[in-house]
Amino acid sequence: MSARRRVAAAALAAAAAAVALLALPGCTGDDDTTDGATPSPDTATGPTPAATGEPEFTFGEADTTFLQQMAASHDQAIDVARLVAERSEQEDFRQLATETIEFREAQLEEIAELAESAEVTITPDDHATGGDAVVPDDEVAALERAEGSDFDVAAAELLARLDEAAVVLSDATLEGAEHPEVVVLAIDAIDHVEPQAETLRGWVAEWGGA
Repeated sequence: MSARRRVAAAALAAAAAAVALLALPGCTGDDDTTDGATPSPDTATGPTPAATGEPEFTFGEADTTFLQQMAASHDQAIDVARLVAERSEQEDFRQLATETIEFREAQLEEIAELAESAEVTITPDDHATGGDAVVPDDEVAALERAEGSDFDVAAAELLARLDEAAVVLSDATLEGAEHPEVVVLAIDAIDHVEPQAETLRGWVAEWGGA
């Protein structure tokens, strides 16, 4: 993703947050109340989002695709990372796996909340819904049978591919996302997994002798 596009996406998210802040009571700068004033019939039942200036954001195709595919990617990466945390012979690799689990689980929770708001069904453990953001499940199954340094190399390779795929998905999402919270998730995903993928690729080359 170009630096210009990331800055633009960040600006969109910041602008949305500013609009949301202005919608909070007392933040508009207007004083609509007077002593002894009687509410009009139109406002007696409470203000509408339009009346308060509360922003209404929609979920477009890019947003919902991100939610569905990234959920599957996160779930699969967590499966691999848990194996690494339990079995790797490399301390640095186990630490990276722990950080992967924490980050992806946190994003999964946010994705689930946004999917509910978008009225979109996500099935993280159905990796077939992950599109190009996942790896074949049989490769993960084969990893469970690997041992020693072979395990470390195979696991690092799988996690690197998952991280790289997550970057591609997030980058594509920023091209057409409409919901600012999805934009923030995509940016956060890139910021976390892109440097991690580079680290993993270095380990694969070192441990695999390539």
